[in-house]
Amino acid sequence: MIEYNQEYDAVKLGELAAKRLRNELSEKDEELLNHILDRQPELRNAYQFLTSDNEDFQFKETKIYDSKTALERVLLRYNRPRKKKKRAIWYAAASLIVFLSLGAYWIISIQHLSDKENLVSRYGNDIIAGTVKPKIILSNGSSYELDTAQGGIQVQENRIQYENGNRIVSGNELVNITLVTPKGRQYRITLPDGTKAVLNAATSLTYPTRFTGKQRLVKLDGEAYFEVTPDPRQPFHVKSNNQEIVVLGTKFNASSYPAEKTVTTLIEGKIHLSAENTKDILLAPGQQAELGKENFKVQEVHTEDYTSWMNNEFIFNNMPLDEVFAVLEKWYDVSFDYPQELIGQRIYVEMTRKRKLSEVLTILEEVTSLKFKIEGRRIIIRK
Repeated sequence: MIEYNQEYDAVKLGELAAKRLRNELSEKDEELLNHILDRQPELRNAYQFLTSDNEDFQFKETKIYDSKTALERVLLRYNRPRKKKKRAIWYAAASLIVFLSLGAYWIISIQHLSDKENLVSRYGNDIIAGTVKPKIILSNGSSYELDTAQGGIQVQENRIQYENGNRIVSGNELVNITLVTPKGRQYRITLPDGTKAVLNAATSLTYPTRFTGKQRLVKLDGEAYFEVTPDPRQPFHVKSNNQEIVVLGTKFNASSYPAEKTVTTLIEGKIHLSAENTKDILLAPGQQAELGKENFKVQEVHTEDYTSWMNNEFIFNNMPLDEVFAVLEKWYDVSFDYPQELIGQRIYVEMTRKRKLSEVLTILEEVTSLKFKIEGRRIIIRK
């Protein structure tokens, strides 16, 4: 078993490395860092590696449930003898556990990939997300692929442009536009009233190039985060999956994928929810409403769990496995084939969405003991 001081030093060193990267290291932290490195000088190379700009490695992060077991596995690997020639590399590449907030971050270094990534894994041919570009579809049926390097577009009355001002299309025929994100992509949009939205994967948002009348109406199919520009004279309406959201100015996340739950999470302000044959409700910040057959189910939530996707993170906070698989299906454009007894089983995992699918499956194996196999776009799961 690992002695307490060794565990403490490994955890604190990782935390201090993270603070160094964020330029948050205080004088007290510096004193603690020096004390740890004096007590365990073998960790010095690992610390220097973690805080250096090394292009041959990149960090991957995930919060895991069983941090004690993971820590023991990490330190066993860290202390495993290596050939002298590779010893320094393996010391630098050894994983460290970084405790931040509720969980443990598992920092894993991997070899830098060339422009053509290796898509072979122990599960089968690997899959990366985001191989299809977002697009806009005009009311006349014509469409334009969007530059993913730009990240977002701005809508004006007779013009659609990238955030840097470069024109995409212009003309008086621009009346109703639909922004479509494919699986594995997200995209930003600034609407003509200044309202900002971020669309998650497999989502479409239909909107006018000019808001007229008594309301500002957009139609959502999928998931999006909104920061609405206030205008009491012209409330903002979002229609999605038999639900309508009315706001004056607020921040909220709306998810309404077909055949999935319709869920609205309020971050700031106040919103009014209505649906057919359902009593209207008002949501307060920190509350989430799930549309049921006869009413809205309201609960208090950690809103960051439902907006982390904007930062390219997966947060599965006590989430049922079948819902986890549904999220991964939309990001990696795959389907999961799993035993029905897994439905309802819950896990806690946090990780970046920038991983290849095989890396995600490896993490899921760690926390569930399930076995995965990739067959084309189908993921086979067995216990």
